[in-house]
Amino acid sequence: MIQIFTDAQQRRRRYLGEAKKQHKSRFIDRCLARKPDELTEEERGFVREWLREDFHTKHSDQALNHMRYVLKATTDTQATKRLKDW
Repeated sequence: MIQIFTDAQQRRRRYLGEAKKQHKSRFIDRCLARKPDELTEEERGFVREWLREDFHTKHSDQALNHMRYVLKATTDTQATKRLKDW
């Protein structure tokens, strides 16, 4: 499930201004695919900038992080509630 969202982010990355520089592509993919708490403060700043730059990237990032939240549920009831809250 998570792979679907990360693939969508990789496809959308090409619309980000920084991605036009080829060497930045892998860095952008890595930052967008990682959990926010696993990023350095500098990387979080880059991600915030990219999310402001492109609405679709922001939307897919929100979906990815919410799906991670749903998958962290410890019971079926909790997972169902989290999914419905989306």
